[in-house]
Amino acid sequence: MLSGGLDSTACLFNLLTETDDDVHTYYVKLENNSDKVWCEQQAIDRIKPIATNIREFTHHDASEFNIRGSVSGAQPFLWMTASVFMANSISGDRKRICIGYTAGDSIVAGIDEIKDRWKYMWNWMGYKRQLPPLYFPLLKRTKAQSMDYLRRLEHERGIQIINQLWTCEMPERFHGPDASGYRACKTCEPCKRGLEIGFVKP
Repeated sequence: MLSGGLDSTACLFNLLTETDDDVHTYYVKLENNSDKVWCEQQAIDRIKPIATNIREFTHHDASEFNIRGSVSGAQPFLWMTASVFMANSISGDRKRICIGYTAGDSIVAGIDEIKDRWKYMWNWMGYKRQLPPLYFPLLKRTKAQSMDYLRRLEHERGIQIINQLWTCEMPERFHGPDASGYRACKTCEPCKRGLEIGFVKP
């Protein structure tokens, strides 16, 4: 599920450069956070052509899966529900669901529970098809290491990735004499983590 943030983008480039998998990305739209949706979709639109220059992949836009819900408390349930529908929409039996959880994320301590819930969710909604495994390529990588990984790709391939990303959950609108738009709130959890590694500027 490509959101245009650090984790999902690092996952995408990891798959494109280090596997020969047929990659499908999806954007899950939270209908009750229109500011975040706008910022994320702008980031995705900038990232897609950069990633496609490495090799082709299939992106499914927000019109295919819209959700109304909270990002924080309901996030695992939301992505599990979305993943079932997404996996069912792709032909073939050899599938895996790539999740961008990173070392240091609070949810990592509950990975075994997440896997159990995924199995339950799939058995409930997966039409008795084979259970796709969950794949966590960044689980042993910190966010700072993901930044370093993307910087190396930028240097090796002469591309720009990091400056195209968006990570804030609650973007703030601003208006000035020279420009207007959105800026990171610097108070949500993704912003705090981004400030620690220099991804979000103070």
